[in-house]
Amino acid sequence: PDPAFVHSYREGAFRYDIPAVPGAYELRLYFIETEYGEGNPRGGPVNGRLFTVGLNGKPILELFDALSEAGAPNRIHVRVFRDVSPANDGKLHLVFQQAAGAPAFLTALELLPTRPGHARPIRIVAQRNNVADSEGALWQADQYAIGGTQVDRTTFGNESQRMLFRGERFGNFAYHIPVATGKYRVRLYFAETYFGTKLPYARNNAAGPRIFNVFANGVALLRNFDLTTEAGGFDKPLVKEFENLEPNAQGMIVLEFVPVHNYAEVNAIEVLQME
Repeated sequence: PDPAFVHSYREGAFRYDIPAVPGAYELRLYFIETEYGEGNPRGGPVNGRLFTVGLNGKPILELFDALSEAGAPNRIHVRVFRDVSPANDGKLHLVFQQAAGAPAFLTALELLPTRPGHARPIRIVAQRNNVADSEGALWQADQYAIGGTQVDRTTFGNESQRMLFRGERFGNFAYHIPVATGKYRVRLYFAETYFGTKLPYARNNAAGPRIFNVFANGVALLRNFDLTTEAGGFDKPLVKEFENLEPNAQGMIVLEFVPVHNYAEVNAIEVLQME
């Protein structure tokens, strides 16, 4: 989310004692392995750095291998923990200890207030900048994507409709979205703003020019999805909703967009905890 993340990290045996008012928080730990792994200064395979993370005296990550969890070096990996509260002394205590190989490390951490039992919503637009929708909700600029290409589009309708569809990610791509344990509702926002338009480079004006599959942690959500037909035409918004999705063992909801005919695409993604 920020290029400055790769410029520094804390390494060794260390702790954070963070003052916090009583209440529930969401804790987000960010890791980017820039030392170990293929192409990095110290090279080597996974398992070059294993460590544990404790929270208020209890382990929350054991034998944690950030390189393996991320799937590649120099790739951001985020672990999310909900219902985090300060200890009796009014501080939240995080302890990082080496288990094997190189010392523990951390790139960044974030502590966000929440309601007890609730995870913060995740809203992403395939655009270069954040967007506030007509109800005041903040949608983060495109992040957590692997593969594909982000591009701006000319869109349709009134301002409230248009703001979520000004950009898209297209190609063969995935989003690795970090979430806390629980069940989630995922909404995918689509609009066909390339094929069938008057853009000079939109080569195919026939119905159904874009067909693709969408998977969540390997399970098919959409098969042979014909965006134009389902939306009822070009330049028309379509939202597909899916319930009871859970993170994988790495704490991710991995959404894969796989082309069948021409490229897959998506305009925005919303991940909400189910009550």
